[in-house]
Amino acid sequence: MNTLADFLAPELIKKIAIPSNIRLGTAIAKEGIVEFIEMSPTKVIAKVSVTNRSSKRTVELKANVAGLEYKCTCSNKPNWFCKHCVATSIFYLKIK
Repeated sequence: MNTLADFLAPELIKKIAIPSNIRLGTAIAKEGIVEFIEMSPTKVIAKVSVTNRSSKRTVELKANVAGLEYKCTCSNKPNWFCKHCVATSIFYLKIK
């Protein structure tokens, strides 16, 4: 079974996230706060905020046999790999 890291390579993120979310998510990963609530080789749940004063969004990323599943509390849009998902992915790969 694939791990989460298999689906979060930068070239794969570029296929599922729009350029502005990649840019904003990269900035959040550098200057924001990503706090992992749960982490395993196939699943991560994190709280993400742009600054200490901003509201936290909850991101869930899961690897399964069907591929990568993702969701964030910032939007109800299906298949939306938002800036919070990008930031979580970058942080996950750094500490993995």
